[in-house]
Amino acid sequence: MKLRNSLLARSAVVLTVVGFTPLPAAAAQSAPSAAAVTASAAMTLQSRTRQGRGAQAAEPRTGPEVIAEAQAVLASTNTGCEVVNAVSPGRNGDINIYEVACSNGLGHILTDGPEPTTRNCFIVAQQSDDHARENPGAPEQVRCSLPENANPEQMIARYVQAAGITCQVEGSRWVGRTQAGEERYEVGCSGSDGYWLRANNAGEFEGSLECLEVTVAGGECQLTSRAEQLAGLQARFASVAPQSCTAEDARFVGANEQYRFYEVKCSEGFGFVGQTNPAGEVLEARDCSRPQIVPGGCTLTDSSAAQAAASEQRVAALRQVGRTCAVNEERIVAVESPPDGSPGREIYEFDCADQPFGLTGFFPPAGGSGEIEAFDCFTMDARGLECQFVARSAINTELTRMITASQRNCNVVDYRVVARMASLDGDVAEVKCDDGRGWFGEFPDDRQTAGQLLPCAAAARQGDECVL
Repeated sequence: MKLRNSLLARSAVVLTVVGFTPLPAAAAQSAPSAAAVTASAAMTLQSRTRQGRGAQAAEPRTGPEVIAEAQAVLASTNTGCEVVNAVSPGRNGDINIYEVACSNGLGHILTDGPEPTTRNCFIVAQQSDDHARENPGAPEQVRCSLPENANPEQMIARYVQAAGITCQVEGSRWVGRTQAGEERYEVGCSGSDGYWLRANNAGEFEGSLECLEVTVAGGECQLTSRAEQLAGLQARFASVAPQSCTAEDARFVGANEQYRFYEVKCSEGFGFVGQTNPAGEVLEARDCSRPQIVPGGCTLTDSSAAQAAASEQRVAALRQVGRTCAVNEERIVAVESPPDGSPGREIYEFDCADQPFGLTGFFPPAGGSGEIEAFDCFTMDARGLECQFVARSAINTELTRMITASQRNCNVVDYRVVARMASLDGDVAEVKCDDGRGWFGEFPDDRQTAGQLLPCAAAARQGDECVL
């Protein structure tokens, strides 16, 4: 009896199984608390030119002694800075004020005392400008003045470059500092979505979030308009959108290690879910009338009627290959990736009231090639696809029924599909019984009775090893 032939597992077609993880809840903590922002904004330093109670005018101090004092303050605040220049412009009461320039990032204004503080020159400039707007005529606040700190925007430009952002930047601002000590900056982009940038306390770039993503996480972008976000997404997915689309609404759906997903609502027809890789390179877009590869699918477009019609077409296609299905539910499982790079068939799993072994279907995409095929979840075990609508325990029960109908005794507790039968009308599999015995043999596609079965010891003598 030749049992092994035409292994499904040896197929040259690779399955791209869809996996998805929504934006983690922890990302919402990237927005600094209102209290943290307020406290930081309130940490203002008096101008060194201001005279009066508590403020002492003095000649600026420089040199190795000042560098050493400033380095001690940096260490006490866990601020990473390779000091290349330092100045102490004066004191505020008993507190010394320092400005340092850093070779590895933004310069800082520091204060010593019982509670040492530090702010980088970008933050200092922003808070000084805010103070001047809110308090016309008030004395100017301290700003960085060392030559090395003349242009703090250059560091933001370095972060933009490190993030791989290629848009035309229009404006930047400090957002706040997290409890972990990371700084958040926002940059606006001309005609597209902006970003939040993250930097650690050493001034090193840590990562970025698109403003669409920031909104989902509970933050706010002030330098990006909704119109810019929509225009950017419309242009971004124009080459792969399933139809002409004038974007009316959009949202960031979520991401996993391989992909990022966006939903776009169009003023014409149905919207779509667009897919990129982690670097933002556009891969594809799926019309909202089709089942989605992300949980929940489209929420901005009501496409239930179109999805129902498409489901009926798939059920009709299943009937053409001899499979019936009273559908309770369906889902897209994976997309084939043929070696020649052509569009692969879409694989759906169906919850059918009349299919106790479950059912999967292979359907060529619109305009694509490939035949329609259908296999139950037992057969698909050889391809490494585990169904969600039918539990393995339920299939164990059905296999027990088949073995019993063939006048053998085995209460199946596990199984392993090895290959298609030589006749291609059934599967070769190993089953494990609850009493420790096992069988190796044939399970025809009609799923009525088992075919030829051998005890594992006898199968081993023919080269068919049981591993369960």
